[in-house]
Amino acid sequence: IRGGSLYEYQYDTCSTFDSPGLATGTIAVGTSQVSVSGLRFGTTYYWRVRETSPVDTTDWSEVWHFTTTNGVPTLTSPADGTAFSSYSNSRLTVYWNSVTGADHYILEWDTAATFNSPLFATFTASGASVYITEAELQYGTTYYWRVCAINSNAPDTSSWSTVWKFTTPYQLTT
Repeated sequence: IRGGSLYEYQYDTCSTFDSPGLATGTIAVGTSQVSVSGLRFGTTYYWRVRETSPVDTTDWSEVWHFTTTNGVPTLTSPADGTAFSSYSNSRLTVYWNSVTGADHYILEWDTAATFNSPLFATFTASGASVYITEAELQYGTTYYWRVCAINSNAPDTSSWSTVWKFTTPYQLTT
């Protein structure tokens, strides 16, 4: 293209590029990639590019697509069904795999697998683990727990992880 100076790109959740979420931007000619933020978990995006100048514009490229990860954390520890005889340092630490695109997580635990008992608790975490102090738990009780990922830039929330359970010691020791 004569006098070409920019690539114009578009991405959208609709292959016809006509949804309210259509995003458009420009980058310098010769640039081969662009970083975008605010993408939703588990979503297919369509994208295309064209060269533009003050006097001319090429046709759009072929439309390509990609799908973002589903964003659902995978619980890793303690193993599902673990029965504790004691805690280390008067606390229990729960872990899950981090999720690309997540800037924080919500952890829920409860004595009911439906997460609706009076002992329901929730916590917001910036990383892929949280420690729960023994003061937040009851003796000899089974707790169910789950985690979801949050992308504040989208804004977007993943689905909940699978539900795992653990049982606290019958006598807490420090």
